[in-house]
Amino acid sequence: MTAMNDGPGIVDWTVTGSDSLARSFGFAQGGSAISFTGYTFLAQVRSERASDAELVATLTVGTAAGTGTLSVTASTAVMALDAGGYWWELQWTTGSSTRTVLAGSFNVLPNTARS
Repeated sequence: MTAMNDGPGIVDWTVTGSDSLARSFGFAQGGSAISFTGYTFLAQVRSERASDAELVATLTVGTAAGTGTLSVTASTAVMALDAGGYWWELQWTTGSSTRTVLAGSFNVLPNTARS
Protein backbone atom coordinates (compact mmCIF):
# COMPACT_ATOMS: atom_id res chain seq x y z
CA MET A 1 0.00 0.00 0.00
CA THR A 2 1.07 3.55 -0.67
CA ALA A 3 1.34 5.65 2.50
CA MET A 4 0.11 9.19 2.01
CA ASN A 5 2.62 12.04 2.20
CA ASP A 6 2.74 15.60 0.87
CA GLY A 7 3.58 14.90 -2.77
CA PRO A 8 2.29 12.50 -5.38
CA GLY A 9 3.80 9.06 -5.65
CA ILE A 10 5.90 8.82 -8.81
CA VAL A 11 4.89 5.94 -11.07
CA ASP A 12 6.63 5.83 -14.44
CA TRP A 13 4.97 3.51 -16.96
CA THR A 14 6.21 1.91 -20.14
CA VAL A 15 3.36 0.45 -22.18
CA THR A 16 2.86 -0.81 -25.72
CA GLY A 17 0.51 1.20 -27.91
CA SER A 18 -2.86 -0.47 -28.58
CA ASP A 19 -2.43 -2.94 -25.69
CA SER A 20 -5.08 -2.77 -22.98
CA LEU A 21 -3.95 -1.39 -19.63
CA ALA A 22 -4.73 -2.60 -16.11
CA ARG A 23 -2.83 -1.59 -12.95
CA SER A 24 -3.84 -1.61 -9.28
CA PHE A 25 -2.62 0.63 -6.46
CA GLY A 26 -3.27 0.34 -2.72
CA PHE A 27 -3.57 3.39 -0.45
CA ALA A 28 -3.48 3.69 3.34
CA GLN A 29 -3.50 6.54 5.79
CA GLY A 30 -2.54 6.11 9.43
CA GLY A 31 -2.02 2.40 8.78
CA SER A 32 -5.60 1.84 7.59
CA ALA A 33 -6.89 1.37 4.04
CA ILE A 34 -8.68 4.41 2.63
CA SER A 35 -12.36 3.58 1.96
CA PHE A 36 -12.85 6.00 -1.01
CA THR A 37 -16.54 6.48 -0.18
CA GLY A 38 -17.58 9.81 -1.69
CA TYR A 39 -14.38 10.19 -3.74
CA THR A 40 -14.25 11.01 -7.44
CA PHE A 41 -11.23 10.30 -9.63
CA LEU A 42 -9.54 11.68 -12.74
CA ALA A 43 -6.66 9.96 -14.53
CA GLN A 44 -5.28 11.50 -17.71
CA VAL A 45 -2.37 11.15 -20.09
CA ARG A 46 -1.16 14.40 -21.66
CA SER A 47 1.42 15.16 -24.33
CA GLU A 48 3.69 16.76 -21.73
CA ARG A 49 3.76 17.84 -18.09
CA ALA A 50 1.50 20.89 -18.32
CA SER A 51 -2.19 21.33 -17.55
CA ASP A 52 -2.79 22.95 -20.95
CA ALA A 53 -0.91 20.21 -22.85
CA GLU A 54 -2.86 18.09 -25.32
CA LEU A 55 -5.04 15.45 -23.64
CA VAL A 56 -4.21 12.16 -25.36
CA ALA A 57 -6.09 9.65 -23.17
CA THR A 58 -8.45 9.48 -20.22
CA LEU A 59 -7.98 6.38 -18.09
CA THR A 60 -10.76 4.66 -16.14
CA VAL A 61 -10.43 4.50 -12.34
CA GLY A 62 -12.31 1.96 -10.25
CA THR A 63 -12.29 1.11 -6.54
CA ALA A 64 -12.53 -2.07 -4.52
CA ALA A 65 -14.81 -1.12 -1.61
CA GLY A 66 -13.07 -0.90 1.75
CA THR A 67 -9.71 -2.20 0.54
CA GLY A 68 -7.96 1.06 -0.29
CA THR A 69 -7.35 -0.29 -3.80
CA LEU A 70 -7.74 1.71 -7.00
CA SER A 71 -7.58 0.14 -10.44
CA VAL A 72 -6.52 2.16 -13.46
CA THR A 73 -7.59 0.66 -16.78
CA ALA A 74 -7.84 1.54 -20.46
CA SER A 75 -9.14 -0.34 -23.48
CA THR A 76 -7.10 -1.07 -26.58
CA ALA A 77 -8.97 1.75 -28.36
CA VAL A 78 -7.96 4.28 -25.68
CA MET A 79 -4.38 3.01 -25.78
CA ALA A 80 -4.04 3.47 -29.56
CA LEU A 81 -1.41 6.14 -28.92
CA ASP A 82 1.54 7.13 -31.06
CA ALA A 83 4.86 5.86 -29.76
CA GLY A 84 6.61 8.46 -27.63
CA GLY A 85 6.85 10.08 -24.24
CA TYR A 86 3.85 11.49 -22.37
CA TRP A 87 2.91 12.47 -18.78
CA TRP A 88 0.13 10.97 -16.67
CA GLU A 89 -1.55 11.95 -13.40
CA LEU A 90 -4.19 10.50 -11.09
CA GLN A 91 -6.19 12.92 -8.94
CA TRP A 92 -8.90 12.32 -6.43
CA THR A 93 -11.46 14.71 -5.03
CA THR A 94 -13.24 14.35 -1.73
CA GLY A 95 -15.43 17.18 -0.52
CA SER A 96 -13.79 20.40 -1.69
CA SER A 97 -10.26 18.95 -1.67
CA THR A 98 -8.51 17.77 -4.85
CA ARG A 99 -5.16 16.01 -4.69
CA THR A 100 -2.78 14.58 -7.27
CA VAL A 101 -1.79 11.25 -5.71
CA LEU A 102 0.16 9.55 -8.52
CA ALA A 103 2.05 11.02 -11.47
CA GLY A 104 4.89 10.19 -13.80
CA SER A 105 6.15 9.57 -17.28
CA PHE A 106 4.00 7.48 -19.61
CA ASN A 107 6.20 5.98 -22.30
CA VAL A 108 4.49 4.28 -25.24
CA LEU A 109 6.38 1.72 -27.31
CA PRO A 110 5.29 0.92 -30.86
CA ASN A 111 3.17 -2.19 -31.26
CA THR A 112 5.03 -4.26 -33.84
CA ALA A 113 3.08 -7.55 -33.68
CA ARG A 114 0.77 -8.17 -36.64
CA SER A 115 -1.57 -11.03 -37.47
